[in-house]
Amino acid sequence: MAHRMSQGERRRIKDDALAFIDETQASYHRLSDAIWSFAELPMQEIRSSAVLADRLEDTSFDVERGVAGMPTAFVATAANGTGKPAIGILAEYDALPSLSQAAGRLGHTPLVDGAPGHGCTHNTMGATSVFTAIALKRMLERERLDGTIKLFGCPGEEALISRPYMVRDGLFDGLDAVLDNHGGDEFRPIAGVSSSGMFSFVVTFHGRTAHAAADPWHGIGALHAVELMNHAVNMLREHLHYTARVHCVIPEGGRSPNVVPDLASVWYYVRDSDERLAEDHRKVLRCAEGAAIATGCTHDVRTYTGIHQNYGNRALADLMHENVAAVGMPNWSEEDVRFARLFQKTNGLKKQGIRTTHGSVLKRSAKAFIGGGSSDVGEVTLVAPTATLLFPVLPRDVRGHHWQTVNFSATPIAHKAITAAAKALTATGVDLLCEPSRLKPIKEEFARLQKRTPYRSYLPEDAAPLTDLNREAMEAVRMQMEHHYVSPDAEKPIFEAYLFD
Repeated sequence: MAHRMSQGERRRIKDDALAFIDETQASYHRLSDAIWSFAELPMQEIRSSAVLADRLEDTSFDVERGVAGMPTAFVATAANGTGKPAIGILAEYDALPSLSQAAGRLGHTPLVDGAPGHGCTHNTMGATSVFTAIALKRMLERERLDGTIKLFGCPGEEALISRPYMVRDGLFDGLDAVLDNHGGDEFRPIAGVSSSGMFSFVVTFHGRTAHAAADPWHGIGALHAVELMNHAVNMLREHLHYTARVHCVIPEGGRSPNVVPDLASVWYYVRDSDERLAEDHRKVLRCAEGAAIATGCTHDVRTYTGIHQNYGNRALADLMHENVAAVGMPNWSEEDVRFARLFQKTNGLKKQGIRTTHGSVLKRSAKAFIGGGSSDVGEVTLVAPTATLLFPVLPRDVRGHHWQTVNFSATPIAHKAITAAAKALTATGVDLLCEPSRLKPIKEEFARLQKRTPYRSYLPEDAAPLTDLNREAMEAVRMQMEHHYVSPDAEKPIFEAYLFD
């Protein structure tokens, strides 16, 4: 029920929500560990999405699974009273290939050679998001407040697939604010213009087979077209702006050297600022056209995804920061600090240990953009006010997308970071739900963004999510990995002790 709430009431409600997090944190640490053990590749997060959705369903969220044409995507909703304000929470849970690693070791110790691992901390992020959603739902019901909590289970972040299709299907419509999170080595929100927009697409060339020795003149080499396209793109690089990034792999290049390949494909990522991305994409596609003409092949293009840059809401980030400062850094143990420093020394990293103070809001601008990685969170930032909380899963200088990150993502350091992040995000949600006036500057800033940068999807009309991505790769290692799976209901965490030698 909406009513004017005193500062004392808000403080009591927030304290109660944070006490709930302290009391139940071990359960969410185990949830994170379970996802860490599953380590499922993008679009194949069958177990990971299920344990998150199950946890939400068990706490009376209304869960819709398989949204936007993706079996491992879901939306969990809990509404009370009028249902406004509506707060969204983003969850990720996919792993990266070839990063398998035991937790808390000084060196590379794969659990299963060649298997995936959580090299971007997504196991902690999924658990943190669910923890936050459940804490906020509990608060709404106990206090009989108006509001809606929506958690979005977003698969395939490392392939940047899910959120463009979820936005296209209108799943984020009607939200007043969206809380995002990402593990790293610091504790602070990020806002402003960051990350690269990106097109992900496969060009397939079709030629004609022939005996490569007896009559190659009867063949049309599809692989030659791929090679020619790649050469043309390499010539193009000199003339792209320094913010651009273009890279590719060849999924199909023929099956035998003595047969002229009649089919070959190349998978490209083209990244840049939103200002330049469409033109970069057009230039690379012209290289494909030229290669087809030169070799006599035909070709087709399948777009996997197209995403924008990230436009983090500064006013929402400022509110997050108030709560980061109030929550404070996790209380690292002597063993946490000792192991972090020894790990850094052993692996040639800067011996800086773990951060002990939170940072200020990391505010980035389009003028300072120099290029880099991408995230499909950017799609959401253009349809609802969104800010991202960075939280300290890792010691300083530990490498991302690397076994080193996997090594720490199921340790006490990661567990303490989950609790701290859930507190900061829950406290932010409490502020928005108990004091809706805090939404005014957030919405005003977002209205200016919409006027300046109206959302237009980069997806072609016929684009569909690539649900079979990584299926064969995941099936090849699942049986071996199952020996290391843990249940989210296990009584003890997967981590037992740091190994100092």
